[in-house]
Amino acid sequence: EYQTELSQRYRTFRMLTPTCNYVYTVEPANVEYILRTNFANYGKGTMTHDVLEDLLGDGIFNVDGAMWRHQRKVASFEFSTRVLREYSSGVFRDTAAELAGIVAAAAAAGERVDMHDLFMRSTLDSIFTIGFGASLGGLSQSSQESAAFARAFDDANEQVLYRFFDPLWKAKRLLNVSSEAAMKRSVRTINEFVYAVIDKKIEQMGRDEHEFVSFFLL
Repeated sequence: EYQTELSQRYRTFRMLTPTCNYVYTVEPANVEYILRTNFANYGKGTMTHDVLEDLLGDGIFNVDGAMWRHQRKVASFEFSTRVLREYSSGVFRDTAAELAGIVAAAAAAGERVDMHDLFMRSTLDSIFTIGFGASLGGLSQSSQESAAFARAFDDANEQVLYRFFDPLWKAKRLLNVSSEAAMKRSVRTINEFVYAVIDKKIEQMGRDEHEFVSFFLL
């Protein structure tokens, strides 16, 4: 809320901390300049890479330079295809319809729903289906394994955020205590679930024209 208030007042501002400083902006022109016009000048850097490595590894969202360019080339080629665009649109439509059904049922029953939670689960469902060609079932909560993965993913994202403000997080990780012990458990749950899906995808390689992950497994 504090950052939201600052962004409404200043649009672009710098926040200093004992370990580093951050620049925040909600100005569209600045966002376009950083993410598009001069993207090469705004790398993640070693600190951000270290903080996110346990969760994101050396994936496209956590690397710079040649590694980023290679992964972007693979991803941009696949995203430019008509088949994937049509498939993705269908996935988002199906997920939106499922979400609408849940909200409608709750409204008819006079029940309250946590829309933030539903939006997060629907987004994760869509991205997972597009990326892995497999249904996560987060909205329906039809699978205990999927539900455990979703919780672990949320927890790991929260724990990663703490790392940016905790100068002792590496020591805690080494000692496997406090939030870093929880982080380790979350990442283990995520890895077990995702690698099981990847192993299945390797077995099915080439059978499904829509699965996105196969392009990164080749």
